[in-house]
Amino acid sequence: MLELAIVLKWLVAFAALTAVGAPLAAAAFPRLPRRGAALALPAAVVPLALFVFWIGQVTFGLHTVVVGLGLVVAASALAYRRGAEPEWRAVAGGYAVFAVGFLFLVSFRMYNAGITPAGGEQFLHFGLVKALLRAGTLPPEDFWFAGEPLRYYYGTQMQVAAYTLLTDTAPRYGFNLGIAAFYGFLVVSAYGLVGAATALRGRSYRLGGALGVFFVALAGALTTAVRLGFGLLPRETALEYGRPAFDAVRHMPYEEAVVRLSNPFEWGWFYTRYVVPNTLQEFPLYSFVKSDLHGHALANGYILFAAALALSYYLTPAEERGRRLALVYGGMGLVAGVFGFMNTWSLPTVVGLAWLALAAADAHPATLLPASATA
Repeated sequence: MLELAIVLKWLVAFAALTAVGAPLAAAAFPRLPRRGAALALPAAVVPLALFVFWIGQVTFGLHTVVVGLGLVVAASALAYRRGAEPEWRAVAGGYAVFAVGFLFLVSFRMYNAGITPAGGEQFLHFGLVKALLRAGTLPPEDFWFAGEPLRYYYGTQMQVAAYTLLTDTAPRYGFNLGIAAFYGFLVVSAYGLVGAATALRGRSYRLGGALGVFFVALAGALTTAVRLGFGLLPRETALEYGRPAFDAVRHMPYEEAVVRLSNPFEWGWFYTRYVVPNTLQEFPLYSFVKSDLHGHALANGYILFAAALALSYYLTPAEERGRRLALVYGGMGLVAGVFGFMNTWSLPTVVGLAWLALAAADAHPATLLPASATA
């Protein structure tokens, strides 16, 4: 019952954050179907992360999160007063999509909740969360190099620590619920972005959003289906023609890989990341099954949010220069700022999305510059 109460507490906290983010989403996505209602939660948690990070350079703790949340609430209230009124029914639907994704991964972690050496970098990331919860300012102390500040990006762990503080949750629960929360961000962002894109083309928002969730948050490389298909062939045929599908698998001889990974009862998720020889291809669900707080995996939902901002910029008329400035610097720039301390690998993606939006929109990019600069 204790664990159930903690899960419910997190669901309530994110419901409140969704309500706070709804006017911000309506302001950022006025021309998207449903005014970007499904993107309300990312619209709140992205600026919250940035506020907590910068305030945390001076002081860090529950009060930091509360002040950061207060700033997001103030921005939301200002947006609402200026006419950014959300479609509340659609906002509730978007939250339901988040809750489904959140509870899906909570259910998985219930049966695999341990923080173990076999969990990739789980020891490191749990240690970072604990170090952050003990920190008085940011960056926290490096728990493997006592007395020295951490020299590693820690934005993902900082956000999990913030939610843990906000909900008064023990770190051992916060670690797993934080992973589930980021999976929920990915699910609802995929739903909101792809649903809006399909609705703009006159197709079903719900069907498009559901397909977006499937292909982004659930499906992986087709290699798995191809490998299992080889199990239907005679063993000699599979061994003769299976190299394109199995040769990339590491830590296993080719013949053994063909036998084991074409058998659904011996198939292992760990080997799904071996698709191209001498490289790794980790699709999102693989990383969430692995269940650590690695920035490259948990940033994916925010990348989709940045893509939605780029789409909103593309749809904004040239005469609305102020809104276009806000989308580039206050929207995509905000996501880029979060990636600066969460996952710098994702930073070029946001820059690329901004560049594509500027290049594809009707308004010339130079119109964002002051008139004196283009005279």
